[in-house]
Amino acid sequence: MINLKANNFYLKNIQGIIFDKDGTLTDSHIYWSKIISMRTELICERFSIDMEKYTQVSRFMGLNPITQKLLPKGPIALVTRREVIDKLIEDLRKIGIKSSVAEIEEIFVEVHKNFTAISDSFIKPIDECVDFIKKIHQRDVKISLLTSDTTHNAQEACKKLNIESYFEFIIGGDNKIGKKATGIPANYLCEKMQINKKNVIAIGDAPVDYEFSKKADLKGSILVATGQIPLCDLMKICKYSISNLSEVNID
Repeated sequence: MINLKANNFYLKNIQGIIFDKDGTLTDSHIYWSKIISMRTELICERFSIDMEKYTQVSRFMGLNPITQKLLPKGPIALVTRREVIDKLIEDLRKIGIKSSVAEIEEIFVEVHKNFTAISDSFIKPIDECVDFIKKIHQRDVKISLLTSDTTHNAQEACKKLNIESYFEFIIGGDNKIGKKATGIPANYLCEKMQINKKNVIAIGDAPVDYEFSKKADLKGSILVATGQIPLCDLMKICKYSISNLSEVNID
């Protein structure tokens, strides 16, 4: 059991922590900008979209291709794969392109297959989070990972960072338990870790991480501005928001 202290909060008696992946543990800009770029190229090719609309299609999925940074509003890295697909279909329709879930899903699967061969080069740690995990791993605290990305991708990222063994459980958006935002997967993790949910917190970089902690009735949540959403915006959502996890003292 540990206590976590920063300038704007003091959370006591923590026995478990549920971490997010993209933007919290790994650099979401580097990882997802490559995937979105690959998806955009294939979408433009398959639907004969003029390359002048490349930027527009990229932005539909949440990437500014000029800066290679994810947009604060997402959707990628903030919601599930199916939600990204549904929004993309809707946005493509606005520029006169008709597509189906099956067609976009096929493109995403093909890109995933190609990306897997080079993915190691695009998995970069957020050092403050990795350091924090290593510190609490030495204490009597259980940790799990809950992400909107696939379970396989999450496991591979943790392997790359040599911290897979630190996690009790790793659950992705392809789970059959329920969407992250419902709080159901978080309650499931609390039960699996055998910890009272009132002694568990969430650590993430997006509104959904705050939302699922509330829905699951956890002790609380900490939001970090290491993803695509600025600290000033996170503070409007959760008072326990910080720049990065180096600001947190463990006792």
